Amino acid sequence: MKVLAGFDGFVDTIARPVFKTGKAGEDPVYFRTIEEFGCYIAGQAGKGASIELEVLDRRMGGNMPNFVKGIAALGAEVYAVGMLSDRQGIDPAFFVLPGNCFSFAPAGTATALEFDDGKIFFAPRYVLEEKPWPLIEKSVEASGFGLTEILQDADLIACLNWSEVAFMDELIVTLREKCAALLKHDKEKIVFFDLCDISRRSDDEVRRVLDLIAGFTAFRTTILSLNRNEALLLGQLQPGQGDELATIAERLSGAWAIDEILIHTHERALVKTREGIFLKETKFIAKPKISTGAGDHFNAAYAFAALKGLSPAERLDYANQCAYEYVSTGRSSVASPLHNHPNPNNTLHLP
Repeated sequence: MKVLAGFDGFVDTIARPVFKTGKAGEDPVYFRTIEEFGCYIAGQAGKGASIELEVLDRRMGGNMPNFVKGIAALGAEVYAVGMLSDRQGIDPAFFVLPGNCFSFAPAGTATALEFDDGKIFFAPRYVLEEKPWPLIEKSVEASGFGLTEILQDADLIACLNWSEVAFMDELIVTLREKCAALLKHDKEKIVFFDLCDISRRSDDEVRRVLDLIAGFTAFRTTILSLNRNEALLLGQLQPGQGDELATIAERLSGAWAIDEILIHTHERALVKTREGIFLKETKFIAKPKISTGAGDHFNAAYAFAALKGLSPAERLDYANQCAYEYVSTGRSSVASPLHNHPNPNNTLHLP
């Protein structure tokens, strides 16, 4: 199976905020939860504070790189297009990416604060001075590949992290125009979207991107993936009875005719398809090894299982298991006999 994924790319500094440094030879005491950290911050109003961060890692970040790492580990052949460069070339943080990787712009930067119950990202706004699609074409084609051929051959096109990349609207518009012109109607193939945290975007912007996503249903099966907060925010755009996630998925599906609305939380995952609503409970992990990238690995496994022809309920089981193994071990892993041998190539390309 061939996957084209884009278009972000960040270098993340992963850190844990320290509550007490402890005595010599003792481990520090960390802020355990986001609520605990938030209450402490609120208590410093009018006084100020200095908070130590224990840096755990500097690693590749962004939805696309984590999605690519997850789906390649399951056996997909990947073409990753993103913001992967530093001043010298490909940033070393992305050397772990499998498949063919093409960089069209410098990587963004972010700091992720890890807690037992989730994470908080801090990132400056990313601005690209040039039009993105010509840069993408240049980065791919200068490496001896044809972007048109990759689009036509892709079983899955994943467009990830709309909210954090200012030029993503323009990219999605161009992508839809290219797909409409090049692709034949084939609902066995998929276009997958993850908007990421939409709270910073206006209601009009969100409605516009949902309209764009719905436009892909004419030639591909469209899947929109949301976490709990994103689903609740989208539910406010389409008023109706109840704020249960299943009810919100029904309303969104009816309003925008997107083929599948996928919602994943810490406790459960559900999907609204044309066949109905399917729900599966997730395994609870009290102290995760890592939480950054968990949603991307869930998405990658769900998309992979969909391409393999599994039922909606089986896809949820598979995605839950892959995400569980990633969060509990910190590694992209294999959850079932669906696995093929990972793509052995690891080719990084610059324009």
